Amino acid sequence: MRIHSDKIETADVRNALPKGVMIAALSRHKSRTRDHGIEIRLYGTSSYRTQDGSGQAATWDEWGILLAVLFELDPKMVAAGYPSADEYHWITGDRFRTLRVEDQHRRHSWEYTGKAATGSYVVHTCTCGAITRRMSYGHSFSEISD
Repeated sequence: MRIHSDKIETADVRNALPKGVMIAALSRHKSRTRDHGIEIRLYGTSSYRTQDGSGQAATWDEWGILLAVLFELDPKMVAAGYPSADEYHWITGDRFRTLRVEDQHRRHSWEYTGKAATGSYVVHTCTCGAITRRMSYGHSFSEISD
């Protein structure tokens, strides 16, 4: 995953790692939208292998905990599918404001659970209670944010 930030450095990523998660690759790059980009690949406790097969992948929750810390450092950071801290926490149902790595669900099973009454977004829920929201085509987060 590549993040784009004006503030976060590779040392911040290392310091934000949840317990049991390790860096598979970490490098600084140019960015067209922020001061720089940082490419992050993680090893974690997922039952899945990494894309290159070199180890166990990080879980959605392990990534989520890391991103929550990074968004705290730079609320305007951009990460794949998450254009700001506000949208990140809304999309993930505020799960990562308080989740500890020892309380994570290692393998989410997402099920479509409905669309907002306005039709502006859809919701998927896991059996553990985690939710994820996505804006419907033609709608934007600004329609529902304060």
